[in-house]
Amino acid sequence: MSDLDELHRIAERFVALTDLMLDAAQAGQWEAFFSAHDAREAQMSILMDAAGDRLLIDLPELRPAFEAALQKSLQIDDLARARRDDLGDNLASLQTQRRLRSAYR
Repeated sequence: MSDLDELHRIAERFVALTDLMLDAAQAGQWEAFFSAHDAREAQMSILMDAAGDRLLIDLPELRPAFEAALQKSLQIDDLARARRDDLGDNLASLQTQRRLRSAYR
């Protein structure tokens, strides 16, 4: 297998992991999301080390897949931001409950 074939395989795995991340985030399966995120970061590190900015120059056929992955990443950002906000609201509510409980003991 050539180096470009290996890069192509890794890039396809990166894109597939982006799909998994989006699916997990949409389903609220955050442990699966983080597992896919960690695996995707490892793939990105390999791609950057091996090809850096030349990846899409060397493998232009990947451009549509990477553009789609970018759009999915934007959706993931929105879902993660909404989850973070929900967790913040829950934490504030929990802190209020604790203060009330301690004030009325």
